[in-house]
Amino acid sequence: YFTLSRGPAMEGRPITLVVLDQNKNIVKSQIIKISYPKGSTPVRYRLDTAVVLPPGKFYVGYKQGFNDFLTLGYDRNANFGDKLHIYAFSQWEVFDDNRFDYMSGAAMIRAVFGKGEIISSVQNPIHSEETASVSIYPNPSEGVIYISGKAETINILDISGKPLLQFNLKSSSNSTQEADLSSLPNGIYFLQVINGQSVKMEKIVISR
Repeated sequence: YFTLSRGPAMEGRPITLVVLDQNKNIVKSQIIKISYPKGSTPVRYRLDTAVVLPPGKFYVGYKQGFNDFLTLGYDRNANFGDKLHIYAFSQWEVFDDNRFDYMSGAAMIRAVFGKGEIISSVQNPIHSEETASVSIYPNPSEGVIYISGKAETINILDISGKPLLQFNLKSSSNSTQEADLSSLPNGIYFLQVINGQSVKMEKIVISR
């Protein structure tokens, strides 16, 4: 909810909308154009692709690449200053409303959740005890994961279902095997374990 205040009007100027995980790693960023609300109805900015968030905290915010004063609406009827984080001088800082009592409130930026279905590239997967017993760890991972159990192929997909990486493994082996995902940026991915006609889908987070 951007408002007109001091400084020039910035309708249509680009900023970057960001979604961050609990470690403040960016899992989604998208350039949007500033739009001022008509009356008291907030403006909704829609992401071009769905973001699947892991359990735990997450953050939404924006980055501006200009020095003009951009005013974000502030709700003085709620006090969530300790939930507001600001990136300044190359580090994150928690907004301390104990120092700024007159600014107690909540930034008027809210996440809107949808119920869209994520479609993978595997149609009608068949699950078996073999694929069900496969374990993948660590998760979150810094880039290298280990697969324990019988697996013929491992596919790594982005959250839209687009294939990114493939690993051909020894399907007859019950030993632990390694897959290097270090080429992928931080974010949320889907991991497909394939053994014959059996498929298992897991969510994995890359976080460094």
